[in-house]
Amino acid sequence: MRLIEKDIADVVLIDIVKNLATAKVSDIKDSANVSRFNHKIEATDDISGIKGSSIIVITAGQTRKPGMTREDLLRNNTKIITEISKSLKNVIDKKTIIVVVSNPVDLMTHLVYKETGVSPRSILGMGGSLDASRFANIVAEELNVLPRFVNTMVIGSHGESMVVLSRYTFVEGKPLVDLLPADRINSLIEKTKNRGAELVSLYGAGSAYFAPPLTTLSLIEAIVADDRKKVVSCCAYLDGEFGLKDIFIGVPVNLWHQGVYRIVQLELDEEELEALHKSAESIRSLINNLTI
Repeated sequence: MRLIEKDIADVVLIDIVKNLATAKVSDIKDSANVSRFNHKIEATDDISGIKGSSIIVITAGQTRKPGMTREDLLRNNTKIITEISKSLKNVIDKKTIIVVVSNPVDLMTHLVYKETGVSPRSILGMGGSLDASRFANIVAEELNVLPRFVNTMVIGSHGESMVVLSRYTFVEGKPLVDLLPADRINSLIEKTKNRGAELVSLYGAGSAYFAPPLTTLSLIEAIVADDRKKVVSCCAYLDGEFGLKDIFIGVPVNLWHQGVYRIVQLELDEEELEALHKSAESIRSLINNLTI
């Protein structure tokens, strides 16, 4: 819905549940007279229906329930994403970009990469941008400013071991570390880390619903616009950057029409770099336990 309302591309929706994609597409089409979008949106239950797509977004999988961690989703979602990845082999080509939203996103992005055999630069996962947006909102509430005046960066896994870079956080151009004491900043960081679980608990069934698609849309817009200057955080493949190799993890990147244009290597202090490596270790330990 976000994609078609932005009117930046034709959209094809596919779902394994019979008639679900058709129902949602028909519902969205009924808003065209009001939304004024010009691109087409269609539904299919056949994987061949998305052949030729420039960008494929994977959102399939079980959602979190109260008490579950993202890691708890691994068993069921590994099976689902493996099946999808194998079916994608018949519809993708060298120019296809894959954006993974399914959780745990760092693991699922790695899985799609291994199963599809696509170039590591043409696949990315949504994670860090959402966490950064959450932290910006929480900081804005604390300081009573508009969230759009908060610029921040979150790296590492999209989970409890995320690394919120308070040194790279600015509020109306002023460093956050100059506006709040360290203990208060740490409290806001912990709140950000627990935001996903908090929403799951509040919803009772399901997880975050509104922010993730908008965050995903922002990544797609950067790709479509070939925006090589804008820095965003997403789950990307590292090949030596930050001292990490052969792993998908949240880092700052520039995006373009082929996916990840480059990894932006921020200057991290010893504590930040250690936290990033610990986050990577938590991802690797789960990768080693993946049952495909």
